[in-house]
Amino acid sequence: MAEYDFTLPAASTTPVGGSSGGGSGSGAGFMPPAGVSLAGFFLEERFVDETRPPGILADAIDPRTGELLSIVRGFEPTDAAVLVALVTKRRSGAAVDTVGQRFEDIRMVDPSTPGAIRSEVDTALAHLTVDKQITLHSVNPVVGSDWAEAQVVYINRAQNKRREPTILVGT
Repeated sequence: MAEYDFTLPAASTTPVGGSSGGGSGSGAGFMPPAGVSLAGFFLEERFVDETRPPGILADAIDPRTGELLSIVRGFEPTDAAVLVALVTKRRSGAAVDTVGQRFEDIRMVDPSTPGAIRSEVDTALAHLTVDKQITLHSVNPVVGSDWAEAQVVYINRAQNKRREPTILVGT
């Protein structure tokens, strides 16, 4: 059986691929090989901090029935769709090419800001108004010296309830 030398070369302070004036090979830094190898085991170990909450929480489950509680509590689906449309940045990824708003295009507060806010809200909620899930009553832009927000008033047609969310516009 052959013996293998698993010793790692000493790391140098010279950047990988660089040289310290001695030509190629002299003073080059050590870069561990890609893939699974013993050279990859020199990395420090990191442990989970048990005092911090987990990054992703599981859905709440009713202990008696085993049913997912999110089905019977939380946002009504149409109201959730409105909020998603108003807080999602349109064209920020492949899945949201036609969903959401582009409030980020409003760079500064000026006389055209209220019209731009109304236009973005109308565009963001167009699919819900066309599908007759909501009736959009009004969009009331509130503009400060260096901030703006959109107060949206709509009727959730499935619930026949008036809703009035306020969305901060990042300017």
